[in-house]
Amino acid sequence: MNDQSNVILQKKLYFMVEKLKDFHSRLDEDIQNRIPLENLITMANVLANDEHIFDVVGKLNEYQNAAEEMYKKQRDDQIRNDQKEIESYMATLNDNEEILHTIHLLKKQHAQKLKELDKAIIQNLDLLVKEQANTLSILGLPQFFETNDNKQIICQMHLLSFILKLQKLMEGQNFS
Repeated sequence: MNDQSNVILQKKLYFMVEKLKDFHSRLDEDIQNRIPLENLITMANVLANDEHIFDVVGKLNEYQNAAEEMYKKQRDDQIRNDQKEIESYMATLNDNEEILHTIHLLKKQHAQKLKELDKAIIQNLDLLVKEQANTLSILGLPQFFETNDNKQIICQMHLLSFILKLQKLMEGQNFS
C-alpha cells in the first residue's frame, strides 16, 4: 500500500470513527454501555479496509425486509381466510344460537392457528437474525455472534443501523 492509499485509508477511518461515536452518543445509556467504544473503532477499521462489507450488510438488510414482508403477508392471508370461513358459515346457518356457537368455536380455532403461525414466524426470524450475526462475525465485525440475549440482539440491531447510515454518508465523501 503506498503513502497516498494510506492517507485515504486514514481519512476514511477517522471519518467512520467520528460518525460511529456520534451515532453511539445518541443511544440510551444502557445500550451505550453495552457497545464499547473499542468495538466502534474496530468496526470502523474493518469497514475502512473492506468496503464490500457495506454491500453484504445491505443485502442482509434487504433479505430480512423481504422475509418480514413475506411473513406479514402470510399472517394477513391467514386472518383473511379465517374471516372468510366465518362469513361462509354465517351465510349457511339459520339458527342464531348455532351461528354464535359455531363462530365462537371457529374464533377459538383461528386464534390457536394464528398463535402457532406467529410462533413459527418468530422462530424463523430468530434463525435469520442468528444467521446474520454469524455472517457478520465471519466478516470480522465486532459484537456480532449468535445469541438469545435480547439486549445483545438490540445492540446488534443498532450496530447494523450504524453501518447502513455510515454507508449512505460514505457515498457523498471524497477522501482523496
